[in-house]
Amino acid sequence: MEQLKPYDMVLKMKQEYKEKYAEAAQLEQPGVYAITVNSQIVYVGQSTDMLHRMISHKANAIYPLSKKYNRPMYVALRTAIEHPDLFEIKFLVLEYCDKQELKVKESQYIGQYMPELNTITPRGRKAVTTHFLDKLENL
Repeated sequence: MEQLKPYDMVLKMKQEYKEKYAEAAQLEQPGVYAITVNSQIVYVGQSTDMLHRMISHKANAIYPLSKKYNRPMYVALRTAIEHPDLFEIKFLVLEYCDKQELKVKESQYIGQYMPELNTITPRGRKAVTTHFLDKLENL
């Protein structure tokens, strides 16, 4: 069986999500979003199509052919995904906005929450931290 290229995998996953969830079409708008783990905001981003971005984050975390698969952010998300008994991951819309406002709004939210998985913040570059995974050390 032929493996899909990463972009084709994202499109396939997006289509499956749209077939499963009626509200998915609403997410195909520009806005600022957050990824939460156990209700803690760990990443803030912006996109002109938040549904596509949500799916691409998941694909980067779980699909080994993705070029981003081994980046620290995706290793951390994959670890959380692999332990659903310990971690609840959610994708939240923080704000719908015009395309022209995306960068400013994203920067405001990153500055407000200083999420662990964002590497660039209003205060400059920082290393990815994974304190939300500390539960695993206690197993």
